[in-house]
Amino acid sequence: MQYIPNFLSLVRLIGSLGVCVQVSIYGDLRFVITMLAIGIVTDLLDGYLARRLECVTVWGHRLDIIADVSSFALLPCTYIWLSDKSLLKPFIIIPILVYAIYRIQTKDWQCKGIPLPVVGMFLFGTLLLFGQSFISYFLVGIIITFSFLSIIIERLS
Repeated sequence: MQYIPNFLSLVRLIGSLGVCVQVSIYGDLRFVITMLAIGIVTDLLDGYLARRLECVTVWGHRLDIIADVSSFALLPCTYIWLSDKSLLKPFIIIPILVYAIYRIQTKDWQCKGIPLPVVGMFLFGTLLLFGQSFISYFLVGIIITFSFLSIIIERLS
């Protein structure tokens, strides 16, 4: 029973990396939305089960963060790179990946900033609702700005 939370994180990690490869090769973006839904469910379940089963570990925490990066940073960035035709995509992708790398390097258990799943879900939701429009880029710019502001606030406190 104690391995179930880590297994869920591992499923999310392998699944999202597999979808990134599949989307890159075949260009079929439908799997991205399915994997995002699976990522949301497994992200909610693994943390809940780890606390409920009293099997919270440093290794499990790191695995969860890496799975979050693959599901909620790498997967949206792959989607943007393949679906967006504008020249603005590096300005969206690079800050998201920088923020994700920062989240991996955080040493404490409770990060004070915006959680990476929130950033990824907001990014996906914005792009799915508004497509590649000014509103979409404006909202994504806001979430990236708040993500970096949360880093600054965390460093100052």
